[in-house]
Amino acid sequence: DAWLSMAGNGDKGIPNGLPVDEWGIKVDENSRPVGSCTARGGDTNGPAAVYSIQKYLDWLKAYAPAEAQGMTFSESGPVPAQGGVAQQIFWYTAFTASMVDASAKAVLNDDGTPKWRMAPSPHGVYWKDGMKLGYQDVGSWTLMKSTPTDRAKAAWLYAQFVTSKTVDVKKSHVGLTFIR
Repeated sequence: DAWLSMAGNGDKGIPNGLPVDEWGIKVDENSRPVGSCTARGGDTNGPAAVYSIQKYLDWLKAYAPAEAQGMTFSESGPVPAQGGVAQQIFWYTAFTASMVDASAKAVLNDDGTPKWRMAPSPHGVYWKDGMKLGYQDVGSWTLMKSTPTDRAKAAWLYAQFVTSKTVDVKKSHVGLTFIR
């Protein structure tokens, strides 16, 4: 989704706003999905989406190691900490901790400070001022109406635990990102 928005897929204004989000999905006034292709009002096969996917594939084939094409998101995230990656097209904060871990000697100076820097997200030719740029998420928990009451109560307690201050602080120390 971040890659699509950086290319300019979606609408100007509030991220994930009406009528088309960065995934190219059009929703109605009740936020129900009603289409994703341009024929149904969406933008999944619109110019920005096609541009973003084609650019991703071109760069993957031209600049990434061959094994990168078969990696999952979780497998690829820690790879830059090994020192063989010059640049990433998008940085997901969940992998920041691996870049400053003591085992990431290839990307750290002798004093433990990083040899690398982060830069603001770039954007493509279809992007316009006011559009979402990169990954932005307010976060949320979803409890379905169909969930049995005892399970919904347990899920609610778990959500409160995960977002509690003590867990949040611990996560920030270990993973360098906050839960909320």
